Amino acid sequence: MGQIYVAPGKYEYYRCPEIITAITSNTTKERELTELVDRAGQNASGVVVGVFAYQKWLAITREERRQLREVSAPKNCKRQ
Repeated sequence: MGQIYVAPGKYEYYRCPEIITAITSNTTKERELTELVDRAGQNASGVVVGVFAYQKWLAITREERRQLREVSAPKNCKRQ
């Protein structure tokens, strides 16, 4: 689902420091969204909120991370 919202090649021209920063930020964002989905799932009305409000953003975040890793591999970007 995230592929629909993330432009192909969005990170193509990023350099390694930018890629590493984006991956770090993306990982934090994914963790926060996952926690929100989990918390929302603890009650009946929260499940609906979790699906409609957070799942879309979680899918987008995961697609962005996939693209970042795809771009970082040929550039041999390594986390410090």
